[in-house]
Amino acid sequence: MPVLFRYCLAAFWPPFFLSTFTTLLILNLLYYSLEFFRYLFEYGAGILDSMRLLIYIQPSHLVLAIPIGFLTAVLTVYGRLGMDKETVAVEAAGFPLTILMWPMTVFSALLSCFLVVFMDLSLPWGNVNFLKLQNRIITERTAVVVRERVFIQGFEGFDL
Repeated sequence: MPVLFRYCLAAFWPPFFLSTFTTLLILNLLYYSLEFFRYLFEYGAGILDSMRLLIYIQPSHLVLAIPIGFLTAVLTVYGRLGMDKETVAVEAAGFPLTILMWPMTVFSALLSCFLVVFMDLSLPWGNVNFLKLQNRIITERTAVVVRERVFIQGFEGFDL
């Protein structure tokens, strides 16, 4: 593997993992934190079931977080290469600038193949298990949610 390929890929990993983790954290805070506390306090599901729900929802968040992390990392790597004038050094050495695009092009093709397989296998598993556990929690703990002067619209076709 040429030195430029290794250099681009070595600069790629830290921003990729950092931005993927940050995006995943934001998605969990925005979407799941409210659900987590609702299952924990309203339904009395317990920490273990709430954590299992969190694990089951992760594949759907990862499908969004990985491409966002990839885009952020690519922008960071090539922005830094441009700011440090390393692209000028590559051109001055006689290489075309397209040589810097090949590592990310190959990695993006591999990442796309991985995400297709991931979405085909893990995403349905997570969604089905999330819905099964959610349905079990709601059906077992419905007496906890019933409060006076509050309409419950969680059941299809019924208002309680």
